[in-house]
Amino acid sequence: NDLPWNDPPGFGNRLATYLNNNDVQTRVDTVFPELLPRRYAVKAEELRKVITESIEKLEWEIIQPFNESNTLHAVVSTRLFNFKDDFYITLEQEDGGTQLVNVRSVSRLGKGDLGTNTRHVLDFFSALDAIMSHAGSY
Repeated sequence: NDLPWNDPPGFGNRLATYLNNNDVQTRVDTVFPELLPRRYAVKAEELRKVITESIEKLEWEIIQPFNESNTLHAVVSTRLFNFKDDFYITLEQEDGGTQLVNVRSVSRLGKGDLGTNTRHVLDFFSALDAIMSHAGSY
C-alpha cells in the first residue's frame, strides 16, 4: 500500500510524522483517517479466525495468538533490512454485537519509520477486508 501523502492532515504533517514517529496506533481522535479503528458486525470468534488468516496471508509471524484480553501479537520483518516491527491487534465487543478492531504497529529501532508502520496498518486492513468480503463468506 502506498502512503496517503496528500490526504488530511496534508503532506507537511505527514512528512514530519513519518520522520519523527515509529509508533502508530488506531484511535478515535486521530487526524489520520487511515488510523481510525474499524468496526465489523461479526462474532468475535469469527473475527479472530479471519484476523489470524489475514496475518498468515501477509506472512507475518504470530508471536502470541489471541489471549484472554483479546489481543494478538505479531512481528513484521521489513524486506530491505529485515528490521522487526511489533504489531498488536485488540478486539473490543461493542453494544449491538459489533467488534471494534484497534491496532498498533511499533518499530523496535529508530526514531522515525518513514511511514512503515502506517503501511503495516494499511496492509493489515486491506488483507482483513479482502477476506471479509470474499464471496460474502463472513
